[in-house]
Amino acid sequence: MRSLLQRFLKALSLALHPVYRRGLLHGIAATIEHKAALSRLNIKTIIDVGANKGQFSLFAHALFPDATIHAFEPLERPAQYFRRLFKGNPAIVLHQCALGVTEEVSLIHISEREDSSSLLPILPRQNLLFPGTQEVGIQNVRVTRGDDVLKGADLLKPLLIKLDVQGYEKSVLKGMPILLTQADYVYAEIAFQELYHTQVLAGELISYMHNLGFVLKAIYHPSIDRQGQPVYADALFERQIS
Repeated sequence: MRSLLQRFLKALSLALHPVYRRGLLHGIAATIEHKAALSRLNIKTIIDVGANKGQFSLFAHALFPDATIHAFEPLERPAQYFRRLFKGNPAIVLHQCALGVTEEVSLIHISEREDSSSLLPILPRQNLLFPGTQEVGIQNVRVTRGDDVLKGADLLKPLLIKLDVQGYEKSVLKGMPILLTQADYVYAEIAFQELYHTQVLAGELISYMHNLGFVLKAIYHPSIDRQGQPVYADALFERQIS
């Protein structure tokens, strides 16, 4: 019942907001559940890694209308949705590629729900916990380094890097050391259980971020399995001021 109520309230909020309503007309629901985590920030540049159809970029554009958004999505079908939604908006740029450690062509494992696709193989537990997210195919995609794509770009601060890459977070971060020195916040999905083969888990990622100079500020939207164990959550990291 609570889940149904939450979905109804989200649908109502989307329908009443002019920016979100435009998204609905394009078949895209803004991820307004992130408002509690980010609404108090003052962001001028957003790097949206794992943009899918633009759900987070749409939310971020409504919350920070003067911010520039650089979004990354390797799959063609969701990228088409993204382009249609933001057509004519020069402040929102889509880069159709995945981010990682090196420049290469790599296989992406496509989930039945495309936003659950990953450069890592999808394990059976992913579909067990979230039915309808099993692997349905693979294809080649271009992978490049974030630092290479955005080299020389005018990235105003404060800068937020958002990661939703299904266990590939550490590889993405390793490919953007320069961008990380410019970033004020990193907002990432962290996993407590292995749903993708060899994915980085929460403890390792939190430690890695700490070594990069970021502290864990808060955790939002924890997902819990039937045994009461955490599966994943959204984590907000803030640059530590020395």
